[in-house]
Amino acid sequence: MEVENIKLLKKDGTESTMQGFIGGATLIFDNKFVLFGDINKLEYKDEIIKHINKYGLELVSFDGLDVYDYGGGIVV
Repeated sequence: MEVENIKLLKKDGTESTMQGFIGGATLIFDNKFVLFGDINKLEYKDEIIKHINKYGLELVSFDGLDVYDYGGGIVV
């Protein structure tokens, strides 16, 4: 599923005109589904929330922030 409104940055830090992907805008850690932005800014938020709930994950979303594809996250 292509999710609208996920922003992608260019190497120089400015916004790209290309669309980002949900996989690069998320991190699953310790039973939490972390979204790098606000779930309410995504067109398919209901389907994403349904999927998160199906696997018993807790959603961590950042209210008011645009969603960015950073390429994923690493827990150290």
